[in-house]
Amino acid sequence: MWCRALSFLRTSKALKSLLLDVDYVVTESCLSASRIDIATLLQDNTSLECLAILKVVNEVVLKAEEYIALVTALQHNTTLKTLQFCDSRRLELTDDEDKRMASLLKKNFALERLPGIYLAKNVVTILQLNAA
Repeated sequence: MWCRALSFLRTSKALKSLLLDVDYVVTESCLSASRIDIATLLQDNTSLECLAILKVVNEVVLKAEEYIALVTALQHNTTLKTLQFCDSRRLELTDDEDKRMASLLKKNFALERLPGIYLAKNVVTILQLNAA
């Protein structure tokens, strides 16, 4: 359903910001698949600058591996500046995850902000360079 409902994201040239507030009962696997589907739709979008999927219920917590997979799926998007897939909980990256994320962000010059993640020094530096 998400893919059909949000298929306009691929070709939309007017939408700058999208906030999806997921506040109903949803399984972790369904939410994870939906995030990946949305990221895939956004690969070629030329206008969206901010994407947030927030307010997850049922203690569904985004894992670092999934965040890395989402950034990987979006690495060719040249307009997305802010990407947020966490609610009020903060995801803390390990040193290894920080290095992997920084390596991905070196290939994506658009991303400037990853709210919801406690960013270690490597990722912070790359995001600051992207913003500059």
